[in-house]
Amino acid sequence: MMIRKTLRIRYAKSGLLRFIGHLDTTRLLTRALARSSVPALYSQGFSPHMKVSFGPSLPLGVSSRCEYVDVQIDEAEAMNTPEEWAAELQTLVPDGLAIMQAGILDDGAPPLSESIDRARYQISVPQKFTPTNEKLVRFLRETSICVEKRSRKGPRILDIRPAIESLERLDNPNECSGLSDFELVIKMGQSEKATPALVIKALLGRDWETVPGLRIHRRELYSSSGLPLLT
Repeated sequence: MMIRKTLRIRYAKSGLLRFIGHLDTTRLLTRALARSSVPALYSQGFSPHMKVSFGPSLPLGVSSRCEYVDVQIDEAEAMNTPEEWAAELQTLVPDGLAIMQAGILDDGAPPLSESIDRARYQISVPQKFTPTNEKLVRFLRETSICVEKRSRKGPRILDIRPAIESLERLDNPNECSGLSDFELVIKMGQSEKATPALVIKALLGRDWETVPGLRIHRRELYSSSGLPLLT
């Protein structure tokens, strides 16, 4: 008898692999899951596909330690523990992708799309381009921050201020690094339009790719209600 459960996996993405797009990352992980002993469930029909769902896409060039994927499994067919699956999957993915944690969700646990509504980033800016404290204060006092976003459909102007929950400079213990670290918390959802790249563009007046040495790292995806994503 089938016992349908959800296996949630947290993984990190770093190094050169951060330049692999979201679609290629999902293909890579889906293929690794297919090669593993995870008893993944598949859809019915002419072209069956694995029942997986991924968390919010990670912008190209951004590293992360908090990416998630949900896999529908048949627990009755499980021969290993989530910890053993995590170790197995690590042997099936390339350098730069680290399987951090895996666990079976409780029945009735909400999907990733309903759980995640905040993203926390660390932005490391070369001191040459670091905004002053006064500029940062003025930036956050604005009630509207409009910035141009370019896409395949052409440029459009977005007001990103409602989606910026907080932006603050962190104490940098490594004075020799030549970098100033900032923590950015962004609200996520269909009505929220901010991304770290757009925040940097609005704050520094230039695209982040044109700032040599600037790095963006996603530190946390979470629910503002305190609902744990994985225990």
